[in-house]
Amino acid sequence: MGFMLKEVLKALCSGNQWCYSVFWKIGCQNTKLLIWEECFYQPTPLSELPFGEWEGRWGSSEISSSQHGFHAGDRVQFLINQMMINNQVNLVGEGIVGRAAFTGNHQWILANNHIRDAHPPEIQNEVQFQFSSGMQTVAVIPILPHGVVQLGSTVADLKGKEIEETRVCAHSTYVPKE
Repeated sequence: MGFMLKEVLKALCSGNQWCYSVFWKIGCQNTKLLIWEECFYQPTPLSELPFGEWEGRWGSSEISSSQHGFHAGDRVQFLINQMMINNQVNLVGEGIVGRAAFTGNHQWILANNHIRDAHPPEIQNEVQFQFSSGMQTVAVIPILPHGVVQLGSTVADLKGKEIEETRVCAHSTYVPKE
């Protein structure tokens, strides 16, 4: 089933403008935990961002490439690696993923109309990390009782149709492990 989950996450990214998708599984023995189950990402070169939007993302592409040991095209991979290292387990109710699992409500956070004071500090830190990594849209969609799908895109103006298709696809194609 792990292969099928990876294919679902890939389908979410391939048919839309999502750079990555992560499935956070609700723990079997402890339902207060969300565990990183699987992810899929598509490396997005810095050159795909409109001019001006990339400035300051990593300081500069020259600095990030030489000092941090990765190229601009690896920024999605870097983001995923950092998310996995720092957040392999989330608590239900905490952070953007945990809140989605707790409330059962999806969230769409856009960089261009994000209100800083609308979220608690732990969510603010997560969102700022996503934005500084080049993401313009971050979405979390609960797939209860199984878990939460988290997605990120470098596109700020996803259309309502794309958003609804993503939500429906996430709900209808998820196949839990047996």
